[in-house]
Amino acid sequence: MRPTVVKIAAWGDRHVASLHENILPCLLAPGNLPALCGTSPTELILCLDQDSAFPFPWPPDGIPGLTVTYQFLQDLPDASDLPANRRVLARTDADSARAAIKQDADWFGLQADTLISDGFLPRVKALLQDHLAVAGSPVRTSLEALRAVVGAERAFPAAELRRLSMECLHPVTANYFVRSPPATIPADPHQLLFRTADGFAARTWQFCPFGIAREGLEPMNLHDDDVTAPALDDDSTIDCYLVQNLPASRVRFHDPAADDFYLTSLDDSSGIPKFGEFEMSAAGVAASMRKFSRDYGDIINYGIALRRRFAYPTEVPLPDSLGEEETLEAVRRAIWL
Repeated sequence: MRPTVVKIAAWGDRHVASLHENILPCLLAPGNLPALCGTSPTELILCLDQDSAFPFPWPPDGIPGLTVTYQFLQDLPDASDLPANRRVLARTDADSARAAIKQDADWFGLQADTLISDGFLPRVKALLQDHLAVAGSPVRTSLEALRAVVGAERAFPAAELRRLSMECLHPVTANYFVRSPPATIPADPHQLLFRTADGFAARTWQFCPFGIAREGLEPMNLHDDDVTAPALDDDSTIDCYLVQNLPASRVRFHDPAADDFYLTSLDDSSGIPKFGEFEMSAAGVAASMRKFSRDYGDIINYGIALRRRFAYPTEVPLPDSLGEEETLEAVRRAIWL
Protein backbone atom coordinates (compact mmCIF):
# COMPACT_ATOMS: atom_id res chain seq x y z
CA MET A 1 0.00 0.00 0.00
CA ARG A 2 1.22 3.56 -0.78
CA PRO A 3 2.96 5.54 1.97
CA THR A 4 0.99 8.16 3.91
CA VAL A 5 1.74 11.75 4.94
CA VAL A 6 -0.33 13.20 7.80
CA LYS A 7 0.14 16.93 8.40
CA ILE A 8 -0.98 18.98 11.40
CA ALA A 9 -0.36 22.70 11.94
CA ALA A 10 -0.93 24.54 15.23
CA TRP A 11 0.17 27.83 16.70
CA GLY A 12 -1.18 30.07 19.43
CA ASP A 13 -2.12 28.91 22.94
CA ARG A 14 -5.64 27.71 22.11
CA HIS A 15 -4.71 25.63 19.09
CA VAL A 16 -1.59 24.16 20.66
CA ALA A 17 -3.69 23.15 23.68
CA SER A 18 -6.25 21.60 21.33
CA LEU A 19 -3.47 19.76 19.51
CA HIS A 20 -2.43 18.13 22.79
CA GLU A 21 -5.93 17.52 24.12
CA ASN A 22 -7.76 16.50 20.95
CA ILE A 23 -6.01 15.60 17.73
CA LEU A 24 -2.95 13.81 19.13
CA PRO A 25 -5.05 11.57 21.44
CA CYS A 26 -7.30 10.84 18.45
CA LEU A 27 -4.27 9.86 16.39
CA LEU A 28 -3.05 7.54 19.16
CA ALA A 29 -6.36 5.66 19.33
CA PRO A 30 -5.65 1.99 18.47
CA GLY A 31 -7.46 2.21 15.13
CA ASN A 32 -5.64 5.29 13.83
CA LEU A 33 -1.84 5.77 13.65
CA PRO A 34 -0.98 2.36 15.19
CA ALA A 35 -3.25 0.59 12.70
CA LEU A 36 -2.28 2.77 9.72
CA CYS A 37 1.45 2.24 10.28
CA GLY A 38 0.81 -1.49 10.17
CA THR A 39 -0.30 -1.21 6.53
CA SER A 40 1.83 1.65 5.11
CA PRO A 41 4.93 3.68 6.06
CA THR A 42 3.61 6.92 7.59
CA GLU A 43 5.20 10.34 8.08
CA LEU A 44 3.57 12.66 10.59
CA ILE A 45 4.51 16.29 9.86
CA LEU A 46 3.97 18.56 12.87
CA CYS A 47 4.02 22.23 11.83
CA LEU A 48 4.62 24.25 15.01
CA ASP A 49 5.92 27.63 16.03
CA GLN A 50 9.19 27.41 17.92
CA ASP A 51 7.70 28.64 21.19
CA SER A 52 5.33 25.64 21.37
CA ALA A 53 7.77 23.06 20.03
CA PHE A 54 9.99 22.77 23.12
CA PRO A 55 9.39 20.74 25.14
CA PHE A 56 6.94 18.76 23.02
CA PRO A 57 6.00 15.28 24.34
CA TRP A 58 6.09 13.54 20.99
CA PRO A 59 6.63 11.16 19.33
CA PRO A 60 5.37 8.28 21.41
CA ASP A 61 7.41 5.10 21.51
CA GLY A 62 6.24 1.84 20.08
CA ILE A 63 4.63 2.68 16.72
CA PRO A 64 6.71 0.84 14.10
CA GLY A 65 6.59 2.43 10.65
CA LEU A 66 5.99 5.98 11.99
CA THR A 67 8.35 8.87 11.20
CA VAL A 68 7.75 12.24 12.89
CA THR A 69 9.04 15.40 11.19
CA TYR A 70 8.96 18.85 12.78
CA GLN A 71 8.57 21.97 10.65
CA PHE A 72 8.99 25.36 12.30
CA LEU A 73 6.52 27.86 10.95
CA GLN A 74 8.91 30.77 11.45
CA ASP A 75 11.06 29.27 8.68
CA LEU A 76 8.26 29.51 6.11
CA PRO A 77 7.69 32.42 3.70
CA ASP A 78 4.93 34.87 4.76
CA ALA A 79 5.39 33.97 8.44
CA SER A 80 5.96 37.54 9.67
CA ASP A 81 2.44 37.80 11.10
CA LEU A 82 2.16 34.27 12.41
CA PRO A 83 -0.78 34.53 14.84
CA ALA A 84 -3.14 35.93 12.22
CA ASN A 85 -1.78 34.90 8.83
CA ARG A 86 -3.83 32.22 7.06
CA ARG A 87 -1.27 32.21 4.26
CA VAL A 88 1.10 30.42 6.64
CA LEU A 89 -1.46 27.64 7.04
CA ALA A 90 -1.80 27.45 3.26
CA ARG A 91 1.97 27.12 2.99
CA THR A 92 1.98 24.15 5.39
CA ASP A 93 -0.66 22.51 3.19
CA ALA A 94 1.45 23.08 0.08
CA ASP A 95 4.73 21.94 1.62
CA SER A 96 3.27 18.78 3.15
CA ALA A 97 1.44 17.95 -0.08
CA ARG A 98 4.75 18.42 -1.92
CA ALA A 99 6.36 15.98 0.53
CA ALA A 100 3.59 13.48 -0.20
CA ILE A 101 4.14 13.81 -3.96
CA LYS A 102 7.87 13.18 -3.58
CA GLN A 103 7.14 10.03 -1.54
CA ASP A 104 4.35 8.88 -3.88
CA ALA A 105 2.14 9.05 -0.79
CA ASP A 106 -1.47 9.82 0.08
CA TRP A 107 -2.08 13.03 2.05
CA PHE A 108 -4.11 13.84 5.16
CA GLY A 109 -4.23 17.50 6.21
CA LEU A 110 -5.65 17.67 9.73
CA GLN A 111 -6.16 20.74 11.90
CA ALA A 112 -5.68 21.07 15.65
CA ASP A 113 -9.39 21.77 16.13
CA THR A 114 -10.59 18.49 14.62
CA LEU A 115 -11.79 15.25 16.16
CA ILE A 116 -11.67 12.00 14.19
CA SER A 117 -13.20 8.67 15.09
CA ASP A 118 -11.12 5.65 16.05
CA GLY A 119 -10.47 3.90 12.75
CA PHE A 120 -10.75 7.07 10.64
CA LEU A 121 -7.26 6.98 9.07
CA PRO A 122 -7.22 3.33 7.90
CA ARG A 123 -10.81 3.54 6.60
CA VAL A 124 -10.18 6.69 4.55
CA LYS A 125 -6.81 5.28 3.45
CA ALA A 126 -8.56 2.17 2.09
CA LEU A 127 -11.06 4.34 0.19
CA LEU A 128 -8.18 6.29 -1.40
CA GLN A 129 -7.13 3.14 -3.24
CA ASP A 130 -10.17 3.62 -5.51
CA HIS A 131 -10.89 7.37 -5.20
CA LEU A 132 -8.90 10.56 -5.75
CA ALA A 133 -10.21 12.04 -2.51
CA VAL A 134 -12.57 11.45 0.38
CA ALA A 135 -14.48 14.60 1.31
CA GLY A 136 -17.37 15.82 3.40
CA SER A 137 -19.01 18.78 5.09
CA PRO A 138 -18.31 18.57 8.85
CA VAL A 139 -20.19 20.81 11.26
CA ARG A 140 -18.80 22.55 14.32
CA THR A 141 -18.93 20.99 17.77
CA SER A 142 -18.52 22.95 20.99
CA LEU A 143 -15.38 21.77 22.80
CA GLU A 144 -16.79 23.30 25.99
CA ALA A 145 -19.94 21.19 25.76
CA LEU A 146 -18.03 18.07 24.72
CA ARG A 147 -15.71 18.29 27.71
CA ALA A 148 -18.70 18.56 30.04
CA VAL A 149 -20.16 15.35 28.59
CA VAL A 150 -17.12 13.08 28.07
CA GLY A 151 -14.13 14.72 29.78
CA ALA A 152 -10.78 13.72 28.26
CA GLU A 153 -11.94 10.66 26.27
CA ARG A 154 -10.83 10.90 22.61
CA ALA A 155 -11.03 7.33 21.27
CA PHE A 156 -14.56 7.38 19.89
CA PRO A 157 -16.29 4.82 17.69
CA ALA A 158 -17.70 6.61 14.65
CA ALA A 159 -21.35 6.32 15.69
CA GLU A 160 -20.56 7.63 19.17
CA LEU A 161 -18.60 10.62 17.86
CA ARG A 162 -21.44 11.44 15.48
CA ARG A 163 -23.97 11.31 18.32
CA LEU A 164 -21.81 13.47 20.59
CA SER A 165 -21.13 16.02 17.85
CA MET A 166 -24.89 16.45 17.37
CA GLU A 167 -25.56 16.66 21.11
CA CYS A 168 -22.79 19.27 21.48
CA LEU A 169 -23.45 21.33 18.34
CA HIS A 170 -21.64 24.67 18.48
CA PRO A 171 -23.99 27.64 18.99
CA VAL A 172 -22.79 29.22 15.73
CA THR A 173 -24.08 26.17 13.84
CA ALA A 174 -27.65 27.34 14.39
CA ASN A 175 -26.80 30.53 12.50
CA TYR A 176 -25.99 28.53 9.36
CA PHE A 177 -29.68 27.69 8.98
CA VAL A 178 -31.07 29.81 6.14
CA ARG A 179 -34.09 31.60 7.53
CA SER A 180 -36.02 34.85 7.42
CA PRO A 181 -34.88 37.20 8.79
CA PRO A 182 -31.36 35.89 8.16
CA ALA A 183 -28.88 35.32 10.98
CA THR A 184 -25.32 36.60 10.84
CA ILE A 185 -22.17 34.52 11.20
CA PRO A 186 -18.60 35.56 12.10
CA ALA A 187 -16.95 34.23 8.93
CA ASP A 188 -17.69 33.93 5.23
CA PRO A 189 -20.77 31.76 4.57
CA HIS A 190 -19.74 28.53 2.87
CA GLN A 191 -22.27 26.15 4.40
CA LEU A 192 -26.08 26.23 4.22
CA LEU A 193 -28.18 24.19 6.67
CA PHE A 194 -31.84 23.23 6.32
CA ARG A 195 -34.11 21.53 8.83
CA THR A 196 -35.43 18.08 7.88
CA ALA A 197 -37.88 15.66 9.47
CA ASP A 198 -35.12 13.75 11.31
CA GLY A 199 -32.36 16.37 11.69
CA PHE A 200 -30.86 18.70 9.10
CA ALA A 201 -29.29 18.75 5.64
CA ALA A 202 -26.03 20.55 4.82
CA ARG A 203 -25.05 22.05 1.48
CA THR A 204 -21.60 23.50 0.94
CA TRP A 205 -19.62 25.09 -1.87
CA GLN A 206 -16.27 24.28 -0.23
CA PHE A 207 -15.83 20.57 0.42
CA CYS A 208 -13.51 19.58 3.25
CA PRO A 209 -11.00 16.91 2.14
CA PHE A 210 -10.67 14.11 4.70
CA GLY A 211 -7.87 12.51 2.67
CA ILE A 212 -6.40 12.90 -0.83
CA ALA A 213 -4.80 10.18 -2.93
CA ARG A 214 -1.42 10.70 -4.52
CA GLU A 215 -3.01 11.15 -7.97
CA GLY A 216 -5.49 13.66 -6.54
CA LEU A 217 -2.62 15.99 -5.60
CA GLU A 218 -1.71 16.61 -9.25
CA PRO A 219 -3.96 19.70 -9.75
CA MET A 220 -1.84 21.54 -7.15
CA ASN A 221 1.15 21.51 -9.55
CA LEU A 222 3.64 21.23 -6.70
CA HIS A 223 6.44 19.22 -8.33
CA ASP A 224 8.74 22.25 -8.64
CA ASP A 225 9.54 24.03 -5.38
CA ASP A 226 9.35 27.37 -7.21
CA VAL A 227 5.73 26.77 -8.24
CA THR A 228 2.97 27.55 -5.77
CA ALA A 229 -0.57 26.29 -5.87
CA PRO A 230 -3.20 28.66 -7.29
CA ALA A 231 -4.87 28.76 -3.86
CA LEU A 232 -1.78 30.51 -2.48
CA ASP A 233 -2.49 33.57 -4.62
CA ASP A 234 -4.85 34.76 -1.86
CA ASP A 235 -5.30 34.19 1.85
CA SER A 236 -7.25 30.95 1.53
CA THR A 237 -5.99 27.48 2.29
CA ILE A 238 -5.61 24.78 -0.32
CA ASP A 239 -8.35 22.62 1.16
CA CYS A 240 -10.92 25.25 0.15
CA TYR A 241 -10.25 24.51 -3.52
CA LEU A 242 -8.60 21.19 -4.17
CA VAL A 243 -11.60 18.87 -4.14
CA GLN A 244 -13.53 21.18 -6.48
CA ASN A 245 -10.77 20.69 -9.05
CA LEU A 246 -11.31 16.93 -9.08
CA PRO A 247 -14.04 15.14 -11.07
CA ALA A 248 -16.95 14.45 -8.72
CA SER A 249 -17.16 10.89 -10.03
CA ARG A 250 -13.68 10.22 -8.57
CA VAL A 251 -14.42 11.67 -5.11
CA ARG A 252 -15.93 9.58 -2.30
CA PHE A 253 -18.33 11.88 -0.45
CA HIS A 254 -18.87 10.95 3.16
CA ASP A 255 -22.29 9.95 4.45
CA PRO A 256 -22.52 11.45 7.96
CA ALA A 257 -25.28 8.98 8.86
CA ALA A 258 -23.01 6.00 8.19
CA ASP A 259 -21.02 4.37 10.97
CA ASP A 260 -17.71 3.67 9.22
CA PHE A 261 -15.82 6.88 10.10
CA TYR A 262 -16.56 10.40 11.29
CA LEU A 263 -14.87 13.83 11.53
CA THR A 264 -16.08 16.92 13.36
CA SER A 265 -14.67 20.43 13.65
CA LEU A 266 -14.74 21.90 17.15
CA ASP A 267 -14.31 25.20 18.93
CA ASP A 268 -14.92 26.66 22.35
CA SER A 269 -18.15 28.63 22.51
CA SER A 270 -16.19 31.87 22.07
CA GLY A 271 -13.39 30.39 19.98
CA ILE A 272 -14.42 31.26 16.41
CA PRO A 273 -12.44 34.23 15.10
CA LYS A 274 -14.49 37.08 13.71
CA PHE A 275 -13.77 38.26 10.18
CA GLY A 276 -16.84 40.51 10.21
CA GLU A 277 -20.57 39.86 10.32
CA PHE A 278 -21.89 38.08 7.22
CA GLU A 279 -25.53 37.59 6.32
CA MET A 280 -26.56 33.96 6.13
CA SER A 281 -28.85 34.29 3.11
CA ALA A 282 -28.91 33.29 -0.54
CA ALA A 283 -27.50 36.71 -1.47
CA GLY A 284 -24.80 36.48 1.21
CA VAL A 285 -23.71 33.02 0.10
CA ALA A 286 -23.60 34.10 -3.55
CA ALA A 287 -21.52 37.18 -2.68
CA SER A 288 -19.07 35.01 -0.74
CA MET A 289 -18.75 32.59 -3.66
CA ARG A 290 -18.00 35.45 -6.04
CA LYS A 291 -15.41 36.90 -3.66
CA PHE A 292 -13.45 33.63 -3.51
CA SER A 293 -13.70 32.88 -7.24
CA ARG A 294 -10.58 33.21 -9.35
CA ASP A 295 -12.43 32.62 -12.61
CA TYR A 296 -15.78 31.50 -14.00
CA GLY A 297 -14.71 27.87 -13.68
CA ASP A 298 -14.68 28.25 -9.91
CA ILE A 299 -18.29 29.43 -9.95
CA ILE A 300 -19.24 26.37 -12.00
CA ASN A 301 -17.45 24.05 -9.59
CA TYR A 302 -18.99 25.74 -6.56
CA GLY A 303 -22.43 25.26 -8.12
CA ILE A 304 -21.68 21.58 -8.69
CA ALA A 305 -20.62 21.30 -5.05
CA LEU A 306 -23.91 22.81 -3.83
CA ARG A 307 -25.83 19.97 -5.48
CA ARG A 308 -24.25 17.49 -3.03
CA ARG A 309 -26.44 16.97 0.05
CA PHE A 310 -25.14 15.80 3.44
CA ALA A 311 -27.77 14.54 5.90
CA TYR A 312 -27.24 14.78 9.67
CA PRO A 313 -29.86 12.86 11.70
CA THR A 314 -30.31 14.20 15.22
CA GLU A 315 -32.95 14.66 17.89
CA VAL A 316 -31.50 18.00 19.03
CA PRO A 317 -34.02 20.88 18.65
CA LEU A 318 -33.14 22.96 15.59
CA PRO A 319 -34.31 26.33 14.24
CA ASP A 320 -36.80 26.47 11.40
CA SER A 321 -35.38 27.23 7.98
CA LEU A 322 -36.48 28.42 4.58
CA GLY A 323 -37.15 25.85 1.87
CA GLU A 324 -34.04 24.03 0.68
CA GLU A 325 -34.69 23.95 -3.06
CA GLU A 326 -36.03 27.51 -3.17
CA THR A 327 -32.94 28.82 -1.38
CA LEU A 328 -30.56 26.93 -3.66
CA GLU A 329 -32.37 28.29 -6.71
CA ALA A 330 -32.03 31.81 -5.31
CA VAL A 331 -28.27 31.27 -4.87
CA ARG A 332 -27.98 30.06 -8.46
CA ARG A 333 -29.90 33.06 -9.80
CA ALA A 334 -27.68 35.45 -7.84
CA ILE A 335 -24.50 33.79 -9.13
CA TRP A 336 -25.47 33.91 -12.79
CA LEU A 337 -26.22 37.68 -12.64
